[in-house]
Amino acid sequence: MKRKIVQVSMSPKEGVAVSHSCKAGKTLRMLGARDNSRRTAAVSTHPVYEFESLADASGERIESRDADANQETIVGSVAALHYAKHGQPNGVVLDTGEFIHMGPEGMALAGLCIGSAVKATGRLGLTVINTRWLDAVQINGIELR
Repeated sequence: MKRKIVQVSMSPKEGVAVSHSCKAGKTLRMLGARDNSRRTAAVSTHPVYEFESLADASGERIESRDADANQETIVGSVAALHYAKHGQPNGVVLDTGEFIHMGPEGMALAGLCIGSAVKATGRLGLTVINTRWLDAVQINGIELR
């Protein structure tokens, strides 16, 4: 079977809820609607979908559990920039593998680049691949929201 890369976009809250509803190694089916907007088509190198629902391998719908997000601080060094589906930087991946989401406005305020030291505070969650994810409200002493 030939594999190809696709991107499924979902809100941070949906991402955390989905990650808490699934187990590692479990085969899943994800339903999404193709994003055919001009903005996405102009910058995307792969198909982009908007998340709609999740099911197990047999097609049985999986209801997402709401996950309580904790306020926490993460410290590390920027290993990579993360980009929103429309191409603007919206966060960073640390050398620890943790993802810090700031949104495009937060990225502009923080002025981070590869190698920057980071101390970020915000709501903690898990990505769908079970790595830590932080929705930052403060980066290096700068209030983002």
